[in-house]
Parts: sequence; structure tokens; C-alpha cells
Amino acid sequence: MGNCLGQPSNTDPILFTDEENIQNVVMGQSQPLLQEKFVWKSETPLTAGQLQGKRDTFWETSPLYDGRREIWDALKAAIEAAEEEDYDLAQAILTGANISLPNGSLTHAYDELGNHYSIPPYCLSRPTNFVSNSITTDSTTTDVRMNEIISKGGNPINVKIRLSNQSKDIKLTISSTDTVIIVKKRLEEEYNVKSDKITMLFSGKILTDSTILGQLDIPKGFIIQAIVR
Repeated sequence: MGNCLGQPSNTDPILFTDEENIQNVVMGQSQPLLQEKFVWKSETPLTAGQLQGKRDTFWETSPLYDGRREIWDALKAAIEAAEEEDYDLAQAILTGANISLPNGSLTHAYDELGNHYSIPPYCLSRPTNFVSNSITTDSTTTDVRMNEIISKGGNPINVKIRLSNQSKDIKLTISSTDTVIIVKKRLEEEYNVKSDKITMLFSGKILTDSTILGQLDIPKGFIIQAIVR
């Protein structure tokens, strides 16, 4: 079993396994959210699909047994923001919902009524032994798409998108003139997700539908996050 979580530092992270739980958590004055990634190792390596499956099961079932639904929803939103390293947003969500963190970690939280909420490591971050398995698009389809873009006066850009409900990263060839809403519509057509349920983030910032992706100067290999609500 794990030990009580102290104040981990960036240079000396505390490593937990997926079976460990943090004991001796005492409700008291809330601490600010720790602004660093939660580091842990799964007993067996996990793919994106397996990790997402564990998360979906937890968030769907936990509110049925204990705590308040609105607090579970707030914790989920705060965790998603923290995983994108938007700690200010995560803290704002926690504060707005009157959620206390005795140790500054999202592993254990309390609501204003004193209800305790325990969050497993796999909901907080990817394990250190995460198995990355990106997919590639068919070369013929890519060539056709590139020719279409050029014929319309645009420049082809290859982007990698990580849909939160998919087990693998998605590679798309888009035009330098494409806006976020155009890319969302493509995701809706090709991956069966509602465009109005997608929130896209770049470098921790939410992209508006009118944002032109070609103006973002996206680094090669950079992954654009797409959270499906």
C-alpha cells in the first residue's frame, strides 16, 4: 500500500502504482492544487484504449455509490484541465465547487458537507509505462487530400489530433486556411463524434471555432488535444 502523499517536487516525483492508495488523509484546511503531473506506474502497460476504458468505467460508476453527482462532475472537469496543464482553470473549478484538497493532490478531495472522494491514479495522468500506438492515414487518401488543398490555393499541413474517446491518435492533412470548426466537422464525419461536443486545445488554450489552424505555427509532431464531452 502507498504512503501518505507529501509535497512532491519536480525534481523528485513520487511514483505510485495503480493498485496503491494514499492512506491517512485527514480532512482539514484545503491546500492549493499542486501544479505538476501525477506520476505513477501501471502493474501492466496500458494502451490509450485500455486507459480510457478504465476512466470511463470509473466516472460512470463512482457517482452511483457515494458522494454527490455535481462534485464528481466538477472533479472530472478539474482533472481534465490539470492533465492539459491548465492548473488555473482546474483550481477555479475546485474553488467554485467548494472542493477541498487536504494535500493539494486530486487523489483525495472533500466537498463542503465532508464527503470524501478518492480518485485513482489512472484518472489523473498516463502511466510511465503507457503504450503509445499512433495510427497513420492511407497514403493514397492523403495524396488526394493534398492535391485538393493545393487546387484551392491552400498549403497542406499534417496535424496529429488526440480525441479523448479514441484509443489511437489521428493524423489529418488539413489546409492552412482551415478553421477549427472545419476540422471538427471532419472529425464528425470520419470518427462519428458530434462537432459541437468537441473542445480543441493547443498548448493548454481552448481554440475557438473561428481559429485558423495554419496561423498557429504548430510544431512538427505536436499533438492537438480534442476533448469529447
